[in-house]
Amino acid sequence: MRSNWRYWTPKSDPALIQASSWIGSAQRGDADIGSLNISMSSRSSLVYTSQEKVNGWLRYAMQRVVKSFRLDLPNPRHIMFRPWPPLRVDGPAVVLPDRGRMTSIEMFLPSCYSFQLPVAASAKYEALTDLTLCSASFFDGESSAGGGRTLGDFVSSSCCPRLRKLEISSIKGLAQLAIRSETLERFELESANDLRVLDVTAPNLRVLELHDDCFDDESNNKIRIVSFRLQEIRIRHESRRRRSDLVIHNLTSVCRLDLELNMHGQYYVRSTGVGFWLLEKCPSVEHVRVWLDHLRSPPSSVIEGDTIADFTLEGVAPFASVRSMDMTVRAHQFQDYQLVTSIFALLLRCPRLRLLRINIKDDTTSWLFPMENTTNTQSTRGRGRRHRE
Repeated sequence: MRSNWRYWTPKSDPALIQASSWIGSAQRGDADIGSLNISMSSRSSLVYTSQEKVNGWLRYAMQRVVKSFRLDLPNPRHIMFRPWPPLRVDGPAVVLPDRGRMTSIEMFLPSCYSFQLPVAASAKYEALTDLTLCSASFFDGESSAGGGRTLGDFVSSSCCPRLRKLEISSIKGLAQLAIRSETLERFELESANDLRVLDVTAPNLRVLELHDDCFDDESNNKIRIVSFRLQEIRIRHESRRRRSDLVIHNLTSVCRLDLELNMHGQYYVRSTGVGFWLLEKCPSVEHVRVWLDHLRSPPSSVIEGDTIADFTLEGVAPFASVRSMDMTVRAHQFQDYQLVTSIFALLLRCPRLRLLRINIKDDTTSWLFPMENTTNTQSTRGRGRRHRE
């Protein structure tokens, strides 16, 4: 086995024991290694991996690995099929050691384990540039009973002075996340249902991605993003969310958007239309990727107190900078010829559109219509290509 790359895939209890024994022997004098990947297959979910054993793997990796470390552990099978939320396993927390030497960390943890970040004030991950954290559970708030750092403090402070990319998904027990980082360039958040407040100040942030289920719809949640170099935003945002819950400063530099738009023919809900709000507030955006969904509520002047806007009214400001658009729609969601009306109304707002690709899907088939040299609502005809899914 080469000294600069190692990959363990325990598939059964004997293999798991063998991997742990290998680490034990390696700790007695092995040289530094470049990359280490500890990955357990789904069949290993029948095998219980103790927190003590996981902590031993983490201590070894933080001491020896100098490039990238990946730990991928499935939920135990008896927990995977229990009703949500998952059962918490008693025992010590899985603890990230105080120091690490690698540039990249990816951790996919069983959600039943409590996770704790370094406690010591001297904790340092000086070389770390990329951090991916999935399924970590902070059962006692942001820190466990042991008093570990908050996640926001860990990624913001001198612990990670070179962090450029942060991906967080399926986090539990995290009510607030405040990030202050001069180096962060890419931030992705997906599935953080317990999160109530997200506050990010990152002057050099270039890519922001927030997936649809970041927040519980019934709670009063707040998102605040401050950056001076933001170039790309990807947001999946359900129409029933209040737009006022999302505040993003300094949108003038954004040139690419990836959005979900909800329309009922030519209408949309102004107070919850996050995608349309971003299109209006990003004056430099040139490329837009759109997932067009059907707003099932019938158009009226008011729906549950939300004002309905009409795209076809005269005087409505255009999306003047948009030059290209990739659109995906599920045709079976639209009723009463609303699909054509919705697409037509949207294109009316893009007078300088030059390239349009429409991917129309139903349950079994998709049609792709590329259209180039679009001027106002006139476009050259593209030949539809049929794709089986």
